[in-house]
Order: sequence, then C-alpha cells, then structure tokens
Amino acid sequence: MKRIILLLSTLCFFVSPYVQAQNEGSDAYYQQMFELIRSDFERDMLLPQVTSVTLPSGPLSVVKRMELQAKTNQTAEYVMIVVDKLTYDNVKSYIERYATDINNVTQKKITLYTVQNASHIDVKNLLVQNSPNLWGAVFIGDIPTARYEGLHFETGVYASWPCDLYYMDLNGNWIDTDNNNIFDIHDGNVVLGKNVEPEIFVGRISTKNIETGYAKLRKYFDKNHLFWSNINRFNGKYALGYIDCSWSSSSDLLTSASNIFAPGNIKSDYVICGVNPEFGSTDYLNKINNQKYDFATLACHSGPSGHTMTGGGISSQTIINRDIRSTFFNLFCCSACDWERSSASMPYLGGAYVYGDKSGTLSLVGSTKTGSMLFFNNFNPRLGQGKSIGESLKEWWHQTCGAEHSNWEVSWFYGLTIVGDPLIFIPQKYDLMIKDNPEDIGIEPNLSTQINWNSPDIWVRNQNDDVLDEHQQPIYKPNGEPNYVYVRIRNNSKYTSAPDAALRVSARGDNSFSVQTPIGTIPAFSSKVLKFPWVVAAPLSDVSVKPTYTLSARINSVEDVLTFSTPNSPGSTADHILNNNNLARKRVAVLNIAPAYQGVSGYGVRISFDSLPGTSNYSIEFVEELTEVYGSPTAEAEVTLNLGDRLQEAWQQSGEEAMGISSYRSGSDILQINQSYAELKNISVNDNTGLDLTLHFNFLTKKLTNDNRYVYHVRIRDNATNKIVDGQTIVINKENSFDVRSAITVSENENPILMAEEITIPASYNWYDGSMNLLAADTLVIDANQNNGEYILEVTAKESGFKDYSHVSVIPTDQIASISPNPATNLITITFSKVMQQGAKIGIVSAQGVNMETIVFGQECSSFTKDISGYPASSYTVTLWDAGGKKVGSKIFVKQ
Repeated sequence: MKRIILLLSTLCFFVSPYVQAQNEGSDAYYQQMFELIRSDFERDMLLPQVTSVTLPSGPLSVVKRMELQAKTNQTAEYVMIVVDKLTYDNVKSYIERYATDINNVTQKKITLYTVQNASHIDVKNLLVQNSPNLWGAVFIGDIPTARYEGLHFETGVYASWPCDLYYMDLNGNWIDTDNNNIFDIHDGNVVLGKNVEPEIFVGRISTKNIETGYAKLRKYFDKNHLFWSNINRFNGKYALGYIDCSWSSSSDLLTSASNIFAPGNIKSDYVICGVNPEFGSTDYLNKINNQKYDFATLACHSGPSGHTMTGGGISSQTIINRDIRSTFFNLFCCSACDWERSSASMPYLGGAYVYGDKSGTLSLVGSTKTGSMLFFNNFNPRLGQGKSIGESLKEWWHQTCGAEHSNWEVSWFYGLTIVGDPLIFIPQKYDLMIKDNPEDIGIEPNLSTQINWNSPDIWVRNQNDDVLDEHQQPIYKPNGEPNYVYVRIRNNSKYTSAPDAALRVSARGDNSFSVQTPIGTIPAFSSKVLKFPWVVAAPLSDVSVKPTYTLSARINSVEDVLTFSTPNSPGSTADHILNNNNLARKRVAVLNIAPAYQGVSGYGVRISFDSLPGTSNYSIEFVEELTEVYGSPTAEAEVTLNLGDRLQEAWQQSGEEAMGISSYRSGSDILQINQSYAELKNISVNDNTGLDLTLHFNFLTKKLTNDNRYVYHVRIRDNATNKIVDGQTIVINKENSFDVRSAITVSENENPILMAEEITIPASYNWYDGSMNLLAADTLVIDANQNNGEYILEVTAKESGFKDYSHVSVIPTDQIASISPNPATNLITITFSKVMQQGAKIGIVSAQGVNMETIVFGQECSSFTKDISGYPASSYTVTLWDAGGKKVGSKIFVKQ
C-alpha cells in the first residue's frame, strides 16, 4: 500500500497573469498551469481517498443481446454497447431504440452486451476480445470503474481516481504493483507493438449515484433519440467560452471554444472574468440557457459537487434543476466528473449537466480528478469537422500526448472522461438562411424577436436600380413596368452550399406574383442577392391609402431541409417562420409623406389579418419604435384608426376595451391613438375572414419636429398564449419643407361669410364649430350666420395627409336696430335691421333677472310695439332670436 502524504489544511491559491509565457507542452507550462489549479488540488486532497477496490464475488455473466448489421460495406468499424444487466432489464426498450438510432445514422454495425458481476478487468477483456474493427464503446448503467493512483503533479501527494483511459487503451500495459485493484503503472512495449495511446473511445451513459431508479436515464434516452432523429438541429449554432479570472490570460483557454462551428472565432463568443463586467454565476446560467450556444467551455475552480466561480459559486444541485440548452460541454473544472463522489442529494457536476430533467445536454468532456483538458486546438477542430465527441477525444490523446505519457500528462489528463453519448457529433451540412430581423444569427428557433414579418433580407425597389437593403413601397404602374423584389440568401456555415437549392418568392395581396429560381452555390459565410421583376396589380381607388403586401421567401433544398415541420393551421405561420431559418417574410408598408413623390405618396395603410387561427381572443397593439433615428408619430400627428365592419363588431361585442385610444370626434366611429403604445383589448373572433383596419397619419404642421423617419408596428397578440401571431410594420418618410396653413377671411357685411385661402397643393377644407361638430365639408366658403362664436377650419393635403387647423371667432351684427323712445313711460317700438320670419321671438328681462315675458311672432315683421306701462321702473334687456332659435340681437331700454 502506498503511503498517503497529508497536506497542510491551509489552501494555497496562486494566480499568474502570464500563463502563456511558457512553451505549451513543456514541464514548465504544466507546472505553471498547475499553480492555477493548486487550490482545487489541495481541497481535493482533503477529501477521503480510495486506496483499494473490492472486486465482485458473484458468477460473471456476459451475454450478447443484440447485433445490428452495418448499413454499408464501406467500413468494418463497429460500436459495442455494454450494459449492466439490471439496467438493461429496466430500460431495455430505450437502450434497443438507441442501438437502432446509431445504427441508422452511423451506418455501422452495433453489438449490445449485458454484463453481471463483472469487474473492470472483465469488461476490458470483453473489449479486447472483440477489438478487431472496434470503433468505440458505450457504457450504459453501472459499468465498473477502473482506478489509477499515483504521486502526481510533482508534489509527492498520493491520489486515486476513476480512469476511463484504461478502457480506451486496448494494448498497453496496466499494472497494479501492490494488488489493491488500482493501477499505478501504465506503459507500452514498442517491440511487442504495444503503446499507451487509445485505440477506441469510451463514453458513459449512467445515472449511478444520481438516482435510485431509472426515470432520469429514460428521459436522457428520449432527448438522445430526438437528436438522432433530427440531426439538423445544429444549424446556426455558436460556441461559448466562459473563462474565470485565473485563466483570463491563457492563450490555450482563450481558444477553448474556437474552431467548432466555424474557423477561428467566427461563431465563438467569450465571456472573460475581468474583461466582461457581466461575468458571474447568474450570467453563466443565463448563457447556457440561451438557444444560441450549442457548445460551451467553462473554466473555473470546481470540485465534484460545485463550481467556485468568481462572484459566486454554483452547486451541482442548482445545475441539475436548471434549463440548459447547450448540447456539448467541455468542463475545464477539476474533479467535475468524478461519479464516485456523488449522491442523489448532491450529484457530481458532469452528471448534473447531462441528466437534469430540463437539460438538453447530451455529452460532455470533463475530468474525474484535479486537472482537465488542455490544448483545445487538438480537440475542437475535430469536433467541428463532424467527428464524434468520442473520436475527437481519442485523436486528442494521440496528438497531445503521443506514444509516451509523462508524469505531468498523467497528472493532468488521466481523469479525462466522456459523460453521456460519445457518438454525438456536429452534422457537416451547409446552412442557408434568410434573416427575420437584424439580430437573427440563424439559430432555430429564432428567439431574438417576435416580429416575424420584417426581414431585412427582403426588400422592394420601384426601379431596376440595384440599391441594396432599402425597401420601397411597391407601386402600380399602368404601363406594365415592374417593381423589383430583392432577396439575400446567406450561407451560415463553413461549407459551400450545393447547387440544388432553390428560392421561392410569392406575394400575398397580389396572387399573380409567384416565382422560383435556382440559388446556385454560395461559399462559406457568404451571401448572394437574387432579384425578381414584379408587375404590381392595380391598387385601390383611394390613392391616399396604400395596399399592403406580404412577400414570402422560402429556401428549398434536399440537404438543408426545414428543421421544424409545416404548421397545421394558419395561426402557426408566425412560429413556422421563426422556427425555420429557411423562411422569412416582409410585410412593411412605406409611406412617403410629401407632395414631391408624385403619386407614390400616401398617408394611410389598410391592413388585413388573414393568417390568424379560427377562434381565439386577441389584442391589437399599436407600437411606436422610438430610437435616436425614429421619431414619434403621435407627438406630431393625428394617428386615426378605422376598423372594418367585422373587426368593429367584434370589438364592440368585447366591450370596447382599449388603452391609449379614444373616440376621434363625437358621433364618429373613427378612433384616435394618443400614446406611443396603445391597444385594443380582448377581441374575440370565431374566424378571421374580413378582419381589417385602416390607419391614417395626419401630421400637423404646427407640431412638426426635425424628425423625418418613423417606424410603427401593428401587432396581433393571442391572449391565450401571449404570443404575437401577426402584424404589420409601417415605415414613414416625411418631408418638412411645406405646410398647409390657410388664412381665413371674414366678410364685413350684414351676413358674414368665412373664406379659406386656397393653398398651393390639392387639399380638403372642412369647417367645424368650437366643439368640433362638422358644419361644412370640403368647401372654401361658409356662411357665418350658421353659428355665433368659434369656427375651426381643418385643411388636409389630399395626397400627403399633412393637416393644419385655423380658428376664428365670429361676432354677428346685432339685428335689433333700435328701441325708442328710450327712456320710455308707456310704449316702446323695437325696430329690426332685417325682416324677422314667423317663429322669431323676443324676450324681456329686468335688471333684477325677472323674465317679464316672451313674445313669438306669428308672422313676418320688421318692427314691434310693446306696452310697458305696467313694468316697474328699471332697466330691461330685450333679446332677439331668429326663427331657427339663434340669438341675433340684444339691447337695453329704461322704464321711467
């Protein structure tokens, strides 16, 4: 038995900021890197060490349960699955489905054995006996642990640890000098053709020491089956390197996430302690829950049951309960994969990542001891080339350590193992995409937006001018000349695309337009723009209201197929587009609000909703996109809303719930949007046929700012799912070089006439009273006798919608010409300036407010005599109303 050298309980922690100073691979480099993990090593050494292993005593049983023949004669390599019998009996259907899956995809022969009462030596013998053409092995369940021991890291300190390299090296010498069933020498014999390099790869799928039953193991095989059933799932993925302070200067660790999904760092993100302020446990957990990252390297101090990250630790219990999206991990985390130091209450870290109920992780590389992988450039490119994680690790051993292993290499690397399926790989397929939004990087599904109708890779030009990325409103040309649709296709992979791919483009709102054309090849990480002529159908008669079109683009390819299936209902259109980067659409109206556009202008948009599911409850949201570039329409314009008949009825039946929306004018169905975010709420519909609305933007010349560009979104939200299911974007380009102000002239005569000054562009002239009740529509002239008091003139440019209001107050001429005599004693004669019609009346009120009498004229009259002899001495007011009830005169007389 080897002597155990005890450490001082004081933990040493040394961090060098100059890790890259030594030559990588040299003893000095290993020593320097060890100083960065010394604290983990010393903490690990304080734990009880396994110093001997007891072998099984029962009868050995090895049974071949299944053999699936290769699907091709191109290779004789095969995979062996080894399962402990108890696990096989409880999870048989899952294991056999897995065998079938890997047989179908790898095309290789698969053999499946069960073992019972087997030692590590028995399992090794099974591998060696079947070693000709053996490619790799998958251990499922409680397969025996082989251990290695030694005085490592040049410290003179003893340790032992699980060592799966024992199973991978089929012809090396593994020697147990003190007969404690733990190996302490590993060497080869060149003369006999033996070496220490691995001939096969091995990975473990096991929830041993994590659960007492098999529920988590079954869940793992279910998600594993999804991978083998749909290997397109890696399209567009990125790699993440999360590097703690101790390795923030390590040139090795700063390449630990490179060369996987793309050369170098093209599709790699690094978060580095001391460089990125967000670094910490919270950010790390958020990052590995991000759909963006399918591979992650974590470099931080750790033990079997937790990470001691700068800024806060993370326990394995936290990891096993987290929603993790990354498929692969490389844990540069000491002892994170020591499954022997694990329990259901505190699982080992590697198992927590792979077997958590919410985890999407299928496989990871880590270490059972202090130490981890180094020289990531010997591993990552192989994984990126489509080799399995098992193959990549096997070849890493060959390139990094060669035919002889130094003491430093034993100390650093002999704990390396694969937790999970070692056959998982990154499919080598090109990935063509069309962006849904500027932030779209091709990940499926696209979680960076809910706006699924504003692809920056689709745009229209009115002329064949090849202007890129600037969308114009499609216009109808009576002479049959086309507009032009442009679509950019991006190759989001490191492989040149095949020539079989084609692009199909169509327009909803103009069914005459539908084309498909070959894309041709596109080099890695490049793009190509295709152009299509489009003769736009004749629009609505109202040139101020622009029709809306939805341009849809789809990439069709035998190799780069849709990742997610076709939707079952129209309401799934939004999800279908965001789920598949082969699909995109453009539903954007452009309003050019200025007279100089000569027929291209307009200030209204009619929107139809025809991609909603049949029955649901919706809210319609009206949202300004407020940035330094885009202004606020509601701050400068009257934004009004006309609901179509069906939508109006549905909203009224739902109780007319709204936020930030009010009635535009009394007695009108027109609504006005008053806030940057407004909403029509809880609209229930049985079907979506004929649901439409029209928006108008009437900019007020008195409120104009220097802003000249606006973006406005109309979003349809399904209240049951809280998802945006449809919508429309409106881009407004506005000129401020003109206004529509009009002066009002009032005629100075007995019957005043108001006349508006005609402006230089076509406009409508509407007259209102002070309460905005319409008096006259689309006329320059109005009789002011209609109303005493305030008149409001509304001038609206017919094409651009620019609007202005002018106000004038009219004080009518008093139609009581005289009262005589005044003062009077008995009789007064009231003379009128015009003949009063039948039905006109006068009223006489004393200075004390007493209504003396009201007299209605039974016939026309130009004067009237009244006996006032019975009135008390006082002053009195005579008021005259015409036959229409309008007050037209008032005078005072005195009774003596």
